Amino acid sequence: MKVRGRRQIVYCFTAVFLAAVAVRAQNVSGRLDFSDSIRMVDCDPASTVPLLPAEVQYRRCTGRALPAQLPAPEKLAENISVQVGEQAVTPFYAVASAGDKQAVRGRVALVLIDISGSMNSRIASGQTRFEAAKAALSSFLDGFQDGIDRFAVVPFESHQVESTIRAARFASTKQEALQQIQALPQPESRNNTGLYSAVATGLDVFAQELAKKGKDTASPEALMVLMTDGRTRCSRAMTRDC
Repeated sequence: MKVRGRRQIVYCFTAVFLAAVAVRAQNVSGRLDFSDSIRMVDCDPASTVPLLPAEVQYRRCTGRALPAQLPAPEKLAENISVQVGEQAVTPFYAVASAGDKQAVRGRVALVLIDISGSMNSRIASGQTRFEAAKAALSSFLDGFQDGIDRFAVVPFESHQVESTIRAARFASTKQEALQQIQALPQPESRNNTGLYSAVATGLDVFAQELAKKGKDTASPEALMVLMTDGRTRCSRAMTRDC
């Protein structure tokens, strides 16, 4: 595999991996099938390194999944190698699940969106900054998995910042998430930006939500997103609020 420029590409194996480890000793014939198409994942802003996650199953020729004896979970990734052309790639993360039962990873996202007066300013497209942010949020929900992913969007400005963010409700369906976006209040000229309080409270709320983990759920992909056009702006009279 040729890597252009200096940007590194890393492979990881997630979800079901019924590898061919120890299969030869079992004298069982089968094949490795990809459970889904391989897609490059952009990890910005968490990382500048793109990832190529892959999910595979070891199957009989009839299509049924085959069991295989795998290394201990903490040693699984280091025992997997991927050959791409003449280059060997070692995945940095792998998780296994027996049979058809999988550990579901999912994604948990908390979005804090600025509704200060300056978000009414127009950009080159003719939209306001607030309208552009809402459109980006709707696109962000593409691929949302109902019952697996969780999403909450919370507006903030310079009034009652902490109580507003602590009232966040995480949607478990795409429809509920879109409703949260549509229900966002319009920015008002009297609103300033309680940025620091919003981030500090958001991190606390997000940590509490991440602690909610189901029995058959792997650690989710965690995203806290801040959408703002400015910096903290709070007068002394607003200090208790923001």
